[in-house]
Amino acid sequence: MPVNLTARSAEVIINYNPLDHFSTKEARHLAAFVQYAVITSREAVAMAKLDLKNINLERMGVLIVSGIGCLHTLDRNTPGCVGTRAVQNFPVFSFPE
Repeated sequence: MPVNLTARSAEVIINYNPLDHFSTKEARHLAAFVQYAVITSREAVAMAKLDLKNINLERMGVLIVSGIGCLHTLDRNTPGCVGTRAVQNFPVFSFPE
């Protein structure tokens, strides 16, 4: 579908298996962009070599925000819900384990 935008960007993740990172239930319920954000956040914490046992975890966290959510999910779910309260948006927060 052609889009008249001045900037376009797309990336492909090859050989991505969400079950390498999430349970089956989590993978099914988390949109792909949320999965990528959670994985990236976990990797950032690991690369920072933070000792999570000696840090006040109540003062540390990772915030993942999307202004409009997952367009794929919105497009798939909205047509049958126009004019109803069936579509709800929830903020997604993820904190290191």
